[in-house]
Amino acid sequence: MNLLPRNLYDTYRDSAQYLYKAYNEIKDNPRFRFIRGLYLSLLANHCYRVGEFDSCAYYANRSYEDLPYVREYRHKAIIWFNISMSWIVRNKLDSALKCRIRYEVYMDSARMQRRASEVLRLSALHELGAREEAYKASLFRRNMVIVLVVVVLVSGGLLLAMWQNRRHLRQKMKAMQSELELEKAKRKMAATALTIEEKDKVLGTLKTELSEMRHEGDIKEGDARRLESTIKSHLLEHDNDEAFQNMFDVVNPGFTERLRARCPNLAESYVKLACYILMELDNKKIASLMMIRLESVHQSRWRLRQRLNIPEGETLESFLRRLNNPQRQ
Repeated sequence: MNLLPRNLYDTYRDSAQYLYKAYNEIKDNPRFRFIRGLYLSLLANHCYRVGEFDSCAYYANRSYEDLPYVREYRHKAIIWFNISMSWIVRNKLDSALKCRIRYEVYMDSARMQRRASEVLRLSALHELGAREEAYKASLFRRNMVIVLVVVVLVSGGLLLAMWQNRRHLRQKMKAMQSELELEKAKRKMAATALTIEEKDKVLGTLKTELSEMRHEGDIKEGDARRLESTIKSHLLEHDNDEAFQNMFDVVNPGFTERLRARCPNLAESYVKLACYILMELDNKKIASLMMIRLESVHQSRWRLRQRLNIPEGETLESFLRRLNNPQRQ
């Protein structure tokens, strides 16, 4: 980026603005003294061409200070040439002649260095050509071996890919079948819960009607009490509870065991409440399934929370979901 304005100066010699810009970017950085001397020398040459002889002498002296840091022979030659021009301006021809001699010496060195570089380049090209021919011969042999290896690897890769694809398909079909069975179990569990609820509603209605019939004298007292006892026993037994529990364990394997491990003395009613909460049933539905009042559901939820020692800030639902998925903890 610094050489860009310097190259623009070489194109437009009438204006030194690009040269000043390039010089100002590096003048305060001692790391660039090797190129700063060249810029100062070019500024001295520009001042000489436009007739600013005092500035020419100033920049020539400054470039002489950076001369030990200049690396290229051609740049050193340019600096000595412009220093000689500054001596001519001051009418010191002897000093100008000495500088001009040094200019010629460094120009000869630059030419010799360029010629030596050219000889080395040609020699390197010749050696490179010989090596390239030898490399082509060995490359042909190696390529033949590589082709054979690639054919074997590709064939083996295709066979392996086919085997893995079939294995993946089998696993995918197995996973789909498991998901289907799980979905069936979920639907069956929901249907069982609904059946329990409907049965309890019917039995509750019969119980209410039986009580009304007994009060009105439409049925004998002994028969009424016997029928009420039968209805109450059915309401308390819940014949489908075992089937519901089995299906719940299929959908949520290990949940009830982890729940009881968390609280060994937990009553079955609280286990059932936890299962209903995990099924995302609302309190009204839970009250209907458990044959209790809505206020009792709120109290039971609070007691379950106390028995499980759930920390503040975490809901009962989130705790049960986390307990149901221990790998996410």
